[in-house]
Amino acid sequence: RDTSGVILFTKKREANAACHDMFERHTAKKNYVAAILKEPASKKITVDFPMGRISPKGQSAKWGKLSEEKGGLKSRTEFEFFKANSRFFLYYCKPLTGRTHQIRVHLASLGCPILGDELYGGKPYKRIMLHAASLSFPHPATKNVMTVTAPLPGEFSD
Repeated sequence: RDTSGVILFTKKREANAACHDMFERHTAKKNYVAAILKEPASKKITVDFPMGRISPKGQSAKWGKLSEEKGGLKSRTEFEFFKANSRFFLYYCKPLTGRTHQIRVHLASLGCPILGDELYGGKPYKRIMLHAASLSFPHPATKNVMTVTAPLPGEFSD
């Protein structure tokens, strides 16, 4: 809810199944920008581990590293340094799988939680500093690849 940027809605019910399939089959490509306070050890990082819900039912949902034997599902995200300003470091985030809270969990696992993401150890801020910068996907009817972008909000700059 706190993430800014691109979001996809369908206008016709007939398009829902095709949209669901493109996310399941990973033909939709999402790119995010995250603001973190601690510079990771490398400019390019890939995080890859099984994850799932780690909080008990009935509590706020929290996700994390969970073995496949216990129901964890593969999760993989590529991170690349974008730029720094006087307040934080910005990283491009490319989720290659689509798990709930995946980017948030992966950055927290590196000791670099997203600014404002208190659930995963981030410093309090006015919101979670995660922005959906672009979404590329095959149009459900024409199959032509479409790319939708959203500029970074002002709060991501100095």
